[in-house]
Amino acid sequence: AEVKEALVGMVEGLCGEIGRDYDPRKGVAYNFNSFLKAAAKKSPTKKIVVLIDESDEPVAGFLDNLEELKHVRKLLHDFYEIRRKEHGTDGI
Repeated sequence: AEVKEALVGMVEGLCGEIGRDYDPRKGVAYNFNSFLKAAAKKSPTKKIVVLIDESDEPVAGFLDNLEELKHVRKLLHDFYEIRRKEHGTDGI
């Protein structure tokens, strides 16, 4: 729950920075993808770069709790999966 709350807070903040509303009914992954699309539209080149730094850190923090580790791993997988499905690994 702690990792999910942190993701939601991060995405809510990102959406707010570009004037988009966060829609809790759609979930954090959808809102993150929506933010990325909106940010790309506002960019002069219509493209953005997403750098994922230390994405293993949330998972590594739960190595001593396998059930929570599985939950966090799935949460992060689902979070990034929507972006990967739409844009592949090359970006937006």
